[in-house]
Amino acid sequence: MIGAILVAGLATALISSMVKNLPRHRHRHQPPLPPDNYTLALNKALNAQRSGRLPEDDNVSWRGDSCLKDGSSLSEDLSGGYYDAGDAIKFNFPQSFAMTLLSWTVVEYSAKYEAAGELNHVKETIKWGTDYLLKTFNNSADTIDRVVTQ
Repeated sequence: MIGAILVAGLATALISSMVKNLPRHRHRHQPPLPPDNYTLALNKALNAQRSGRLPEDDNVSWRGDSCLKDGSSLSEDLSGGYYDAGDAIKFNFPQSFAMTLLSWTVVEYSAKYEAAGELNHVKETIKWGTDYLLKTFNNSADTIDRVVTQ
């Protein structure tokens, strides 16, 4: 009985000592760092493959509005989204994978995006891609009877 009490006392003392001496993680708001080359590249890469009518504040100077009449032969507005590469083709599966993966990086690394000053930008990037994907099928209907792909 005395041995059990001693072991319990030593365990309590050990746990108490560990808790007191472990470093504490404090979440402090850090001011954004000045942009480095990686941050500047990230900022441009998030917009470089955009399709459709680009916003006024688009940061890729060599890009302009493109493929504004996508879907017009189907009486649909399929402008927007992202090109798969430099070839003016928008594939739904790679684009949906990219938007999913990018969304997951925001879930996992939002503090890093925020530190780089890119959190709102990456969220706008995801919205741009998902807005296009929502245009490719009758998303407000009870039954999806048609999907437009390329």
